[in-house]
Amino acid sequence: MRLKRRRNMQPGLKLSQKVFFLVAVPLTVQLTFVAMLGHLLDQAEKEREREGRARQIIHHVNQIHRIIIGYIAGVAGEGLIGGGSKLEQSYSLRAGFDRELPPLQALLADNPKEFAHLLRLQKKAEASAEKLKQVKRMFKHGGDLALAGELPTMKLILRDLISELEAILSEERLIERTSPKIQATQRQRVRELLLTGVILNIIISIVLVFYFNKSFTNRLAIMMDNSIRLGLGQRLNPPLSGNDELSHLDSRFRDMTGALDAAARKERAVVENAADVIFSLDDSANFTKVSPAALKMWGYDPAFLVGKHCLAIVPKVDAKKTMEALNKVKSDDANNTFESRVVRKHGEIIDIVWSVHWSEPDNLFFCVAHDITERKIAEQVIKEAEARVRQILESLPIGLMMVTLDGKIVLANKTFEEVFGFNLADIEGETIDSILVDNRS
Repeated sequence: MRLKRRRNMQPGLKLSQKVFFLVAVPLTVQLTFVAMLGHLLDQAEKEREREGRARQIIHHVNQIHRIIIGYIAGVAGEGLIGGGSKLEQSYSLRAGFDRELPPLQALLADNPKEFAHLLRLQKKAEASAEKLKQVKRMFKHGGDLALAGELPTMKLILRDLISELEAILSEERLIERTSPKIQATQRQRVRELLLTGVILNIIISIVLVFYFNKSFTNRLAIMMDNSIRLGLGQRLNPPLSGNDELSHLDSRFRDMTGALDAAARKERAVVENAADVIFSLDDSANFTKVSPAALKMWGYDPAFLVGKHCLAIVPKVDAKKTMEALNKVKSDDANNTFESRVVRKHGEIIDIVWSVHWSEPDNLFFCVAHDITERKIAEQVIKEAEARVRQILESLPIGLMMVTLDGKIVLANKTFEEVFGFNLADIEGETIDSILVDNRS
């Protein structure tokens, strides 16, 4: 009793899932690296903007610093040497602040701490402007003595304004000083990330190639090798593991192989036990396969005949007729039968009837040879017996006629023809009534 082979039902991914996995893994890694790289580049861009903003703030603060210094110096100079409206316009505090404060306010709008210092600076500058106007009036009346008396006040005003500017500059100078290092670090991180991405992609590619070879290429190679082994009649490789389409296909292939083996066994049993010789010839009429019945019928071992021309066992007088019959079968592309003879191993000649089919895809003649020697002998005996009977009938001195049960004439000897004047060729097949005469009238 044959046991049904247990199928491999272990869990596993389908081919479509494996293909999705092969695409999704590197794509996910690539997208992750692109996102990380984009994040680093965005940080680097923000840091460059932060450094540029700090440089602009420092520039405007320095401008305000120069305006304040220039204004106080102008006030002091006016006290020393006097001046007019032109000199006063050249160091106008309000004009300078109106020019520099709006862009600085815009730059410091998102920094509450520095913006608060700027507002205090603006208020102190307005208050200082009023105070310096009083100092200027004192200079006009008091001269050098007034200047000497007000210098500490001017220094205090200058120190107070500069302290607000320094509060703004301290943080921006720190940014200007540290930003290049931060940007260099970010550039290094970008380079490291790119290098890591390249290395990781190489590793993933190697792993995926190995996985692909293991999951697809190697298993397909095993299936291709199994198809070759099937054609050569060799034992198949062990079944494929897994539960995907390839393993199912391998299982179906093995089922088909089992069915083919069973059919081949039945075919071999029929061929090996057939009384007739079953054989095949190539397009040159050489034996390619011969059934075991050749040994019994022809006296030749099948292995001896393989590779030899079929005319090697055909009498020379039948060679031409045999080849013409084979060529007719090949040209007509149909099943045909014809009679020929075969010379057995020990020289005895036997009669056979060939049943031949030409297969164009296989480029082979498929043949069955049936021994009709006994039939031929029986036919010859019958012919000889008929000849002897006819000779006896012809030599009888009395007229003799043979009729069938339904009265048809089949035979008449010469004496009958001479006595009654009939020719057998004229009356053969006629009923006996056609030659009889009714005398009762």
